[in-house]
Amino acid sequence: MTAWPSFNGTPGYAPVGGTSLAAPVVASLAGLLFSANPSLTGAQVEQALESSAVPMPFVQYGRVDALAALNYVGFADPQPSTPPSNATAPLVLLETNGDYNTIVMTGSPQVGQVLLRGQGNWTGSAPLSLTSVQWQRCDATGSTCTTVATAATYTVQSTDTGYALRIRITVGNGLGSTTAVSPVTGVVGGATSTALPVNLSPPTISGTAQEGQTLSASTGSWSGSPLGYSYEWRRCDTSGGSCTALMGANSSSYAAQSADVGSTLRVAVTASNASGTATAVSEPSAIVAAALASPPTPAGQTVTFSGSLNPKNPSRTFSVSVGAGMAHAGLSFTKCSSLVLGLSNGVSTTGPSVVSLDATLTAGTYTYTVSGGRCSFTLTVTSSAP
Repeated sequence: MTAWPSFNGTPGYAPVGGTSLAAPVVASLAGLLFSANPSLTGAQVEQALESSAVPMPFVQYGRVDALAALNYVGFADPQPSTPPSNATAPLVLLETNGDYNTIVMTGSPQVGQVLLRGQGNWTGSAPLSLTSVQWQRCDATGSTCTTVATAATYTVQSTDTGYALRIRITVGNGLGSTTAVSPVTGVVGGATSTALPVNLSPPTISGTAQEGQTLSASTGSWSGSPLGYSYEWRRCDTSGGSCTALMGANSSSYAAQSADVGSTLRVAVTASNASGTATAVSEPSAIVAAALASPPTPAGQTVTFSGSLNPKNPSRTFSVSVGAGMAHAGLSFTKCSSLVLGLSNGVSTTGPSVVSLDATLTAGTYTYTVSGGRCSFTLTVTSSAP
């Protein structure tokens, strides 16, 4: 999947194949793996790319997956495990020259025009996959819709005349799936004019204003049937004034940084449609607090293991020699719904994405056992040195 820019800069998304596109993607991912672990050999990087690829038709190994490749060589996802969430709504795009150049469909589609899915912006634990695309024929308000096609593109038919069109996108990962729909187009065969967006209620910020915590912004409510929204987070003084835009903070969520401590945050949301744009700003958040001190971790030694579970190897064991004291074991993975982590002293625990097991041990050698799924994982044990 690649972003194919249109002549007016609006990105459209479509499946495009070929070595000219694939080679730089694979090369950059190989560079990422070498930079993450310079001791890797070329053969190890090649195996990581091939083994972690997402299977796809007509491709020998599949589509490369950066996070899965990093997992394969022993690096864990530092982000929390979350199901898919739609950050920017899907859009109906209009093909302009037969080569995936697109603009946003802002008027009324005409019979014979080729429409492409604009699948919107999604967040959530990798890998995210597009599980369903439905082109729907609706009344002008979008309240009564019937699915008419499921391909990446749709050619407007004469039977669509008098109806509006929209797309319904479903994205999934190992934790579930989420569906989002685009705004409806104008009526096929007609002409529409759209008023400039007008803010009816400002955006709001939810979440805990604390260093390391993620805040989320709503769009607020608008007239003028906006086709899309953009975001700009701003750092302000304690009263919400003297605000400065935060570089790179342009999504619907923002993780508070150490530099934000003692300040408030606002988010500016810009709504756009065919007639133009308008911006509204939220009320300031609470004053951002410093992060709570992390609990002390056992000192002495840290040992990391990587492995994978499959039908031939449904469980894996790892032995660790420890000194007397607290031992902390962390098991991380992305492609299993849950795994079980057990210790040879009889203690075990299970959970999704990240599993932790703490135990006070006497000096000796202990065995950790990982089981309960089919995926790659990383086990890190921190304990007193023997």
